[in-house]
This record gives sequence, C-alpha cells and structure tokens, in this order.
Amino acid sequence: MPLPKREYYFLDEIMARLPLTARDVQYYICHGHLLASVWVPLTEFSGQPPYRGYVHLDPDTGFDLFCHGKTEARSFYHFYPFTKLLIPDDSPGIVLTESSLLVHANDFEAFVAIYDVPLPDLKRAAGRPSIMPAIIEEYRKRRGANKDHKTLSAESEFLHAWAAEHFSAKSVPQPTSIRNALIQEKTGA
Repeated sequence: MPLPKREYYFLDEIMARLPLTARDVQYYICHGHLLASVWVPLTEFSGQPPYRGYVHLDPDTGFDLFCHGKTEARSFYHFYPFTKLLIPDDSPGIVLTESSLLVHANDFEAFVAIYDVPLPDLKRAAGRPSIMPAIIEEYRKRRGANKDHKTLSAESEFLHAWAAEHFSAKSVPQPTSIRNALIQEKTGA
C-alpha cells in the first residue's frame, strides 16, 4: 500500500521546492500571498467554540516571527481571510518559532498557480534541488563588479556564507563543492 499523500509541508521543505530565496518566502508569508499554517492545541478563541487543529497564520504574526525568531501569537484565521480567531487578552498566547510553520499542500499549489511560479523538474535525479546555479550567478555578478576574492578558496567561503543567508541552510553546498564549481566556471569545463 502506498504512503498517503502529505497534507502539509514544513517551511524548509517549501523553500527547497521553490526557486526563491528564504527571504522571498518570508516576504510572501508576511504579505498573505503564501499561507502558512500552525497546529494549535485545544484553544478558547473569542466568540468561537474551542478549537484544536491547523489554522492559518495571521500575516502580521508572520512578520513578528521572522523579525524576532519567535513570537506569542494571539491572532489566526480558520479560513483566511474569512474567519479570524482571536485568543482573549486574559489567556496566554501560543508561542511559535519558524519550525512551527507548515504550508498546506493546497495552499502551496494555489500559490504556485496564482503567481505562475516555475517549479524545478521533479523527474530529475533524486535529491533536493541544487542552488549551485544561483551561487554561480552571484559569483559572476561579483566577478563582473570586480568584488570577488583573490583566491577561489576565499571566494567559495564567502559564497557559502552568502548562500546560507539567502537559502535554506540544509541546501547550501560545502565550500569545497562551491570551489569545484568555480573552477569549472573559470575553465569552462
């Protein structure tokens, strides 16, 4: 029997599937274009029956979360933007971190369709999509502006740090892999 289709994906999985930087994904969540969700335990919301399950993150809460690394959330949506759920002021909020965020498969597919986001070919070899083309493009820009380091080792360390800042840390190649790609780029191999 095949595994059931997943309904939700963690944020790092979404970032690995999209040809966008981590900052781009955060921006789209903070502005309500890509709907992020969280699991809430049984919670009393103002004017609503107690609820336990997945809810959409309020985009303003997403902004606070990405700015501070964690936040105490008090505002959610059951069906964004129609049913707003508010935790009463006399009750504690729900503490969230980036690892709390999920994206429903339907919300992901809607984002891709509405904004015509090109997805990498999933029929390629197994493994996560490579960000090496983006790293090479950054290297070309730096080299064109005469801002590259004198040695490929130093440049690969710089590009590794640049990629870690702009992409999911799990998908960033090691400096030695970046150096090898830079050698190929310089030699045209």
